[in-house]
Amino acid sequence: MMTVVTGGSKCGKSGYAEKILDSFEGQKLYIAAMIPYGEEAEKAIERHREMRKNKGFETVEKYTDIDEIILPKNCAVLLECMGN
Repeated sequence: MMTVVTGGSKCGKSGYAEKILDSFEGQKLYIAAMIPYGEEAEKAIERHREMRKNKGFETVEKYTDIDEIILPKNCAVLLECMGN
């Protein structure tokens, strides 16, 4: 199953997507694709790290070529910041 969460900038998409995965029992992979391109981006990245803390996500920071990431079977994936 695939769920796509869309919306405007800073409208709560990340928090909503993480909430969907809260009850997921298996491995959770967070692919962070946001390029840290300035102070505002750094703040957003830090905010997202805090939101994910203690939620069981393994984070992979990959700004390009995300198709190269090998996904484990039966894991949930949250792909963040496709707009970059």
